[in-house]
Amino acid sequence: MAEKTQGIVSIHGKEYKTVACRLSELHELFDGNYTLKTELLEFNADSHCVMKATLSLPVNGEQSPL
Repeated sequence: MAEKTQGIVSIHGKEYKTVACRLSELHELFDGNYTLKTELLEFNADSHCVMKATLSLPVNGEQSPL
C-alpha cells in the first residue's frame, strides 16, 4: 500500500489529491466499471486550453453521467 502522502500536492498551503491519485481511487472503488470521456473545448497554443470531462458511473446496471 502506498504512503498516505503519495499523490498529494500542496497549493497555496492547501493539500489536494492529484488527478492520477483520484483516478486510481475511482478505479479501485468501481473495479474499472466506469466511463471517463474528455473533450477539448478550446485551445490556444500561446496561453491555455479548456477541457471538459464527463464521468459516468453504473446506476442500476447502466452508465449514468455525473
